[in-house]
Amino acid sequence: MAQQAKVIPLTPPRTMEMTPSEWSLIPANPRQRDTERHLRKAKHLLTPNPTHARVAMAVSPKGERWKIDGHTRSLAWDRNMVQPPPILYVDAYPVRDAAAAAELYRCFDAKEAVETAGDQVSGAYREHGFVPQSKLFASGILANSIRLADGLSRGNRQATRPSEASVYRVFGDWINEVRALDELNVNKRRFPGPIVTAALLSFRKRGKNARDFWRLFSEDAGEKLAGAIDPVEALSRFMLENRVVGGPVEMVGKALAAFEAHEEHRTITRNLQAIDPSRYLVRAKRT
Repeated sequence: MAQQAKVIPLTPPRTMEMTPSEWSLIPANPRQRDTERHLRKAKHLLTPNPTHARVAMAVSPKGERWKIDGHTRSLAWDRNMVQPPPILYVDAYPVRDAAAAAELYRCFDAKEAVETAGDQVSGAYREHGFVPQSKLFASGILANSIRLADGLSRGNRQATRPSEASVYRVFGDWINEVRALDELNVNKRRFPGPIVTAALLSFRKRGKNARDFWRLFSEDAGEKLAGAIDPVEALSRFMLENRVVGGPVEMVGKALAAFEAHEEHRTITRNLQAIDPSRYLVRAKRT
């Protein structure tokens, strides 16, 4: 059952009037998606419509205010992309705090758009104050990688259910590992979704000690040794020869096998043998 927003009981929204310029000053919702990207797609907002004059915001007992919808319309009006209504009718919903405002945003049936996975990741970034440094996370398309890491960490061989709520919750649970990988500024081309999942799991298990392997892998810095290859080279070869074979869970298992061989200073003399990624964190503690 979906979590309910913490709206103050028995208090209906109060409607007030604002000008578009006043509305522009209301802070964005803590969970607001990538408004710039949505504006590029929301061509329907460039045609004035009477329904655009109604918007909604959340108000805390302390007087804090956040938009619930109308972010994209406000940006279009600010940029003079479309004639704004002379007056807006603002439904003010009482909430306890910023977290409740974020939940209300999730539940609110906004007329502007249904959130895509990319929208949800952008909203999760904003909610947790995460500003990506790398192209890998700046792309904002890694919801599946993070959900798969979460599912595997719980002993399941599949991703956590892809619902909107899970993106925000899961991202918050994995923010430390995401930051650790983001700080490496890895080569995006060498990190498809399952490799990102493996990296997150390795950071969860080994903490900062995982940096060396993923830095070397990003730089394609593996070595060929006498009669063997090092784990970085083994994973690079696997990716080159088999990246579309076996499915994402097997790819995660192969990547983790290479990572653990590197941590144990072992070389690879034959093909990588995948480990079961759903068992990888059974005894691991978060660092």
